[in-house]
Amino acid sequence: MASPISTPPVPIPIGGVTVQPRDMLAVRIRTSHKTDIELPDKTSANVTISAGTLGYLVQERGANALCQLINDTGKRCLCTLPRSILDIGSPYSQFRIDLPRVVQARLSSQVSMARNDDPTARAIIALWDDIHNNLSELEQLGLRRIYRPILDDPLTKVESLEAIIASFPDNVWAALNTPSQTGFPVRVFRSLPKITATSPRLAPNQEIIYFRLYVGPIYGKYVGRTRQEFPFERQVQHEKGTRSRVHWTSHYQTASRYSEENRHAFHMMTFTQPHSSLVAMAETTLCCLLRTFVPHFYDPSQRSIAQAMSGGALGNRMVAISLTQIADNALRRSGYPRFSGNGCNFNVPLEDGFTTKREWLRYKVTTGSRAMHVYRWQAKVRRDRKSLTLSFTNTSIPGQRMPGVALHTSLGHLPGIEAGKPLIVSVEIMEDGKPHPMPYYRGPEHGAWSNCAELHSLCIKVEWQDEEAGQWYTYPVSSEKMYTPYSDVPAEAAVTRGWRHATSLLQFFKNRRYNNPPHYLQASYGANIKEMVYDHMSQTVTTRSVPETVVNPPTLVSFEHNVRHLLRAVETAWTGVAIGPRPDKTWFHTGARHAGGPRECLICNTIPKLSLYSIREVACNTRNPFEVGATEPQREKILQGSCDVCWRFLRRPCVWVQDSFSEKDSEGIHFLPPGYERLAFSPRYKGSAIPITAPLDPEQYANAETIAEQVVDDEIDEAEDGGDFGE
Repeated sequence: MASPISTPPVPIPIGGVTVQPRDMLAVRIRTSHKTDIELPDKTSANVTISAGTLGYLVQERGANALCQLINDTGKRCLCTLPRSILDIGSPYSQFRIDLPRVVQARLSSQVSMARNDDPTARAIIALWDDIHNNLSELEQLGLRRIYRPILDDPLTKVESLEAIIASFPDNVWAALNTPSQTGFPVRVFRSLPKITATSPRLAPNQEIIYFRLYVGPIYGKYVGRTRQEFPFERQVQHEKGTRSRVHWTSHYQTASRYSEENRHAFHMMTFTQPHSSLVAMAETTLCCLLRTFVPHFYDPSQRSIAQAMSGGALGNRMVAISLTQIADNALRRSGYPRFSGNGCNFNVPLEDGFTTKREWLRYKVTTGSRAMHVYRWQAKVRRDRKSLTLSFTNTSIPGQRMPGVALHTSLGHLPGIEAGKPLIVSVEIMEDGKPHPMPYYRGPEHGAWSNCAELHSLCIKVEWQDEEAGQWYTYPVSSEKMYTPYSDVPAEAAVTRGWRHATSLLQFFKNRRYNNPPHYLQASYGANIKEMVYDHMSQTVTTRSVPETVVNPPTLVSFEHNVRHLLRAVETAWTGVAIGPRPDKTWFHTGARHAGGPRECLICNTIPKLSLYSIREVACNTRNPFEVGATEPQREKILQGSCDVCWRFLRRPCVWVQDSFSEKDSEGIHFLPPGYERLAFSPRYKGSAIPITAPLDPEQYANAETIAEQVVDDEIDEAEDGGDFGE
């Protein structure tokens, strides 16, 4: 998968000195230029560098400059270019995420308890006051909205803060409030009682938050929580994970650098009968106080953002980066020390266990001459069956289920699919509205609706790892229920579930609001969509809201409209195809499936392949008369040139192909040749899974596995696939 962020530069050795990426400057080629280039394998070629190509200036050479250029597929080359054709930008070392400025709280929450004047209490209050003040921005990036009622209600907010502050045992509280010149009171912490096989012991309604400290020249830090009766058992699991390389998360990779005697676990906070949101707030509090998030949350690099995009974790990454900026600012303002060491928490506790997305982050990718918007996120194979269930929705009010679109697809036939394992979902929409090479919608391009052609611009794919083979694959998801009626009204036969489902998905991801939509379409899904924009010259990544656009809903097209467009298509792209009345038998050539030529048009021929046998009974293999409204324009031409299926479902004439035009299966069903797929209904993709380069490295994959273990399966019923829910 191409990325909008250019591939990071690599060190370049020059005359005994190595120029590091941090010393390189962003460049853009102003005008096309022909020159010799050196490829990574040390071979050379003479090529024309196109205007707009991006790269980095490695070394000034008088009127010229040695540059490391990067093409749209991420491949690098070295070349010397005239400085006059270069636009020069910011240093690579200044790469940054340009998030909205942190808004500081003007007033401090009034907490009345004995500890409220201690430094740690002031820091906790400042932290949540600033999170509250920046809550809208965090929610726009995807933070769950369940925290707004807690923070917006002054009494509930104070009660929550008091519960968090009171949850620390006295000895832990004293350690957190012990000043240290090194920024971290390691000696004080090491004097605290460690978690042992017998202590603490939890009641069934209790939950604790613990802190794992790895002592060395640079400290390692991790915060977690457990409800196990003996929290020591959770620490044993951590030790096992540290020694094993099978499930090696970033946490365990860091922990493995320390000897077992230098790995310590401490009981930090205790809660009895807590609400899950309070425990998530408390765990986040400790992560922020001790700065236990992984380093690239605090100092994001171009490489880490590109990895997050590839791995479908960009939305979570942006929430984490914004949260750490807010937290560090609040701690600095309250005078709390900045604890040193490397953090190991790779997930924000406020987001734990949550599958239904509320935010949708997209970015634009250009491949060749075409651009598309890409949405990528992590999901998982259901535990109860080898399938994927997705819901596309937006919730503005906590606890209220808003209208959305459901999608369910079986994955059990694919190699290496295992229940509960991570998946990456990729939604791709061609910016020009023209067909994607692997479209989700399988209906013909010329159908009953004004948007039938545009529906082919949408693609949905899943990516996963066959762990036994060590190979990553991708597989396209195809629409179903192409002829299943959504409406019981005879006049609305063209409103099929297949068409409506694809239309609703495209409406969601295009963030469209329909003007006065018919009853079978939603006015809006209220999608919260952000677009990530990379500016190479300033070395910045920004996000901006994608506004809702108001458009008219798709409309039925006329028979004459489809005749005109089909005629144009068969004269240019789809040669060898006849439209309208059944051609003379000599047109079909000898050897046709039926003597004198087939009795059914191409649409009716494909119906059995699509498991639509009930419709075949009224298809044109019998050429029986069918109803057309007396006032319908071109009624006679419809009766002569169409059949019941082509008119009722597609509002178009029949199309015919010769016997030798395409291959047929054992039932005589046509498989159209490349380029003709959208002439009729296409069968679902049943090819092999497609091998791809791994979008996640082993560490990222282990992290994704840990997150997948924590989340619950979506409860949307499989039967609702293709329809709305929550209406």
